[in-house]
Amino acid sequence: MLWLIIAFIFPIPIFHLWLHGLLPFWRKFPFIYYVVVGAIWICSFLFFREIIPASPQLFEPNRVTIHLGDSMVFLGFLAALGSLITIGPKRFFMYAVLRPEKVKQKRITKWVFKNCPHPAYNGYIFATFGALIYTGNAVVALVFIFLLTTTPIVMWLESNELDERVKGR
Repeated sequence: MLWLIIAFIFPIPIFHLWLHGLLPFWRKFPFIYYVVVGAIWICSFLFFREIIPASPQLFEPNRVTIHLGDSMVFLGFLAALGSLITIGPKRFFMYAVLRPEKVKQKRITKWVFKNCPHPAYNGYIFATFGALIYTGNAVVALVFIFLLTTTPIVMWLESNELDERVKGR
């Protein structure tokens, strides 16, 4: 189960960095963006299915860290799910970015977005930290560090791009 969680979360910042880095191209060919994302996710699942079980342990979790970690993974999942429900699939899965003319542009500030502008990203980080403390797995620790370094950049890029879309409507 651990490898599924990590394989799902790990590529998300990569998708968003590429999205914002090549946005004019992706807007011309949105289908290609989704094909690339799908291919990367498949590779991620294949890679982490093999590497996670072979990864060394950094520490041996105890009962408390196992339960705390499980709870954090669940809460991170709820944050991402709350984000999806609040903004809807067209915004959550980047259609609003790739085809801004087909989706009413607005900044969402209700429910989970009321106090947290990026609940899904924060949920991914929270879930990955939970997975780290309930497993002690070295690869999960590296993924957690990767998320901590890339996700703030993604959040900044996304906020700037959203500001431009909302102003340009």
